[in-house]
Amino acid sequence: MLDYLRQHFATTLNEELASCIGVSQRTMSRKARELGLKKNPEFLDAVLGEHRKMAHVAHKRKGYPGSFKKGQHANPAGEYKTGHRITDEQAAKKREGMRRWYRLHPAEAKAKAMKGWETRRKNITGTGTGMLF
Repeated sequence: MLDYLRQHFATTLNEELASCIGVSQRTMSRKARELGLKKNPEFLDAVLGEHRKMAHVAHKRKGYPGSFKKGQHANPAGEYKTGHRITDEQAAKKREGMRRWYRLHPAEAKAKAMKGWETRRKNITGTGTGMLF
């Protein structure tokens, strides 16, 4: 098995190689890393070029869904406009928020930031362990 892996790893896709050997892709790539095997750069370029061509054909067939056409705007009312000025009230609110933030003791600022990250993590993962990582 190891001889076959050494002989074919540089020029064969991992999926094909793993099925030939009869192990999972993860096991095969872990063993290749242990043996210090590397893929042939020309082979990788060829595979990448093939993937690019397939993606290009798929996008052409689908008409580039989700992309913006020239002159199309997602939110014309909310876009940045040259010469836009914020009102005095908005500027005062912004300054007050910054003052509040900088008035915090460094430990309080860190605790506030950590609480924010924990809340975001809970919202994303749906877990409430209280640990960040």
